[in-house]
Amino acid sequence: MKHATLTAIVTLLLAGHASAADIYAPQSLKDGPVPATWTGFYVDAGIGGHFVDHALSSPYGIAFDGIAAQGVAGRFGAGFDWQPCSRCVIGLFGDYQLSDASTTLTLGTASASVDTNYLWTFGGRAGWLATQSTLIYGLAGFTEGQFEGKGFAAPIGKITSSGWTVGGGVEQQLGGGFSLKGEYRYNNLEPHSFAGGAISVDSDVQGVFASVAYKLPVGRGLFN
Repeated sequence: MKHATLTAIVTLLLAGHASAADIYAPQSLKDGPVPATWTGFYVDAGIGGHFVDHALSSPYGIAFDGIAAQGVAGRFGAGFDWQPCSRCVIGLFGDYQLSDASTTLTLGTASASVDTNYLWTFGGRAGWLATQSTLIYGLAGFTEGQFEGKGFAAPIGKITSSGWTVGGGVEQQLGGGFSLKGEYRYNNLEPHSFAGGAISVDSDVQGVFASVAYKLPVGRGLFN
């Protein structure tokens, strides 16, 4: 009888010890929420505006500076981000921007216009995480744009011009792989000529966009 009672007491003590160990044992990382990561491939698309400044000149001594154009612009692109530390994100991106920014210059009864058709950009970005889900970043890269001249009731021609871009923005993760970002860019393009060199145009393009991005399942958590 005494042996049976002792066995029961030992069994209860062992069971209580196991329960206490379960309560006070440190929680495994696998049991907690998976921390957000910025590493992976993504696609994005957005809408905004282009604000263009043209400086026109010709070999005949005619020059006009500060000719402004503005219009709606849409963009879509893709990229890859890597989060090498808890507070930093670096990545590469490429995108294409469609624009309807146009300006018209009128001299007496004659007029000419310069339309911005598109820009594409390839570059990199680097940022700091203000919170686990909020990224503040800067960007820089190579850009190229196409402009179309029209005037005197006839096309003047299309020309592409390359240059550089810098900018920055804020991106906020929304969950489920989606994020929302606001971004500003300044594009500086080399001077381009129309009508066989009769008109030279030096253009700067500023862009402001609101975009939605989706982190693709492929590559999420890569290198982490």
